[in-house]
Amino acid sequence: MKEALKLCFLLLVVSVGLSEGQTPIKCSRKTDIIFVVDRSGSVKEDDYKQMRSFLTTVGEALQVGVQSGDGDVYGHAAVVTFSEEAAKEINLEESDTPGAFAAAVKRMSGPEAGGRTKTHLALKLADEEVAIESAGYRESESDVAKIFVVITDGEQTQDSRSTYVGEAIKPFFDRDMMQVFAIGVGLQKDSAKQEIRDMVEEPGNAMFPASYSDLIGNVNNFIRSFCPGI
Repeated sequence: MKEALKLCFLLLVVSVGLSEGQTPIKCSRKTDIIFVVDRSGSVKEDDYKQMRSFLTTVGEALQVGVQSGDGDVYGHAAVVTFSEEAAKEINLEESDTPGAFAAAVKRMSGPEAGGRTKTHLALKLADEEVAIESAGYRESESDVAKIFVVITDGEQTQDSRSTYVGEAIKPFFDRDMMQVFAIGVGLQKDSAKQEIRDMVEEPGNAMFPASYSDLIGNVNNFIRSFCPGI
């Protein structure tokens, strides 16, 4: 299963983009997905708009907030943003009604002017306040796919109080059935790429799209990595 997920996810960054007007796909697999999203000063406003579109499209495809036939919800989605500080934009439980996730994404503050990239703060917040059962994380439900995705365009800002991202991500490696992916958008420096690699357990889960346009352009392939066969 992991190999299939990696292969499908890899298509996100190498295949032809989503064509204009293409019908969005729908996933009927129950999924809890947590996004950790960079809003530091290096992210351009237009790129951040594409990030919003990406998150919203994924939420629609995973039917976030839509009830299944058994009365459960198909998809839960959470977002933690980070720059100088980390912020919980929406947790999993709060996304259990139609439209709630999209509204939260729309309300998200844009890039922070001059803001640095304190990725470790977002990972800590997600571990302590988002990926927990009291916040809607369906940890004990084996039929629910658990996905954790970090998206950034640069290196972590490190100082004497920082925890390196390769350490800060480890609590998610220990969670049952959780797939962890790290996406570095438009990275040029080898050190930045290494940080992305250090945030995954398996090399194939580190992704390097050339731009945010590539990310949104291949959104259907991203979704298929969680819902093979659609």
